[in-house]
Amino acid sequence: MAMANRDLVSMVLIRRGDADNGAILVRLDLPDRNVIIERRILNFDGDYEWTQVSDTPLSAEDAETYCVREIDRDPDCWIVAIDSAIGDNPLKTL
Repeated sequence: MAMANRDLVSMVLIRRGDADNGAILVRLDLPDRNVIIERRILNFDGDYEWTQVSDTPLSAEDAETYCVREIDRDPDCWIVAIDSAIGDNPLKTL
C-alpha cells in the first residue's frame, strides 16, 4: 500500500484478514462505477498469479455481493479497494 500511495494510486484496505491465511481480493473501482475483482491464486507451477473472478466488470452491487459471499466462505480473506482509471492492479508487480 505504501508503494501505491507513493505512485499516487488511491488504495484502501477494506478488510484485514488473517496474517498467515486467507484469500486476497483486489477490487478495482472503475470510473464508470463498475468493478473488476481479481484474486491471487496459486498456479500449477507453485507460483502466485492474479486472475479476474468474472469475464466482464461487475456492477458495484454484484461486486459487494461477491465479496460478502467470499467472506462467508473464507473469514480470513483480505480485501483491498483501488480507485483505478484503467482497471490495472498495481499489486501484480509485487
